[in-house]
Amino acid sequence: AHYSYEQTLQMLDADGVTDARIIYIYRDPRSVVLSASHYFRFRPIYPEVYKLIKCVTGDAEIYFKYIHSLAHRLDIMTKALVNGTGDGAFLKIPWREHIAGYQGKDDVLMLSYE
Repeated sequence: AHYSYEQTLQMLDADGVTDARIIYIYRDPRSVVLSASHYFRFRPIYPEVYKLIKCVTGDAEIYFKYIHSLAHRLDIMTKALVNGTGDGAFLKIPWREHIAGYQGKDDVLMLSYE
């Protein structure tokens, strides 16, 4: 989950954990964009077209292959990481702001992986 540093501390405190250490594992945001663009199913940008294709062909994947392309999904994820979504989705705030909340804290070990 993508909890802020403050939210993480609040959850630990609620569980009675007061001396915890946090391990923050992160990836290069470019890798996150590419991976998430393949993994997540995004809402159709043209819901009416999606419904029509699904109704006529019985195959919603046609819509995602030709209209809701990888380029579009990459654009959505890039904007989400750069700007945040602000709508309660998994990236409420920009990635840079989220990770900055953990940097420089004595109780946080930050690890990057690829």
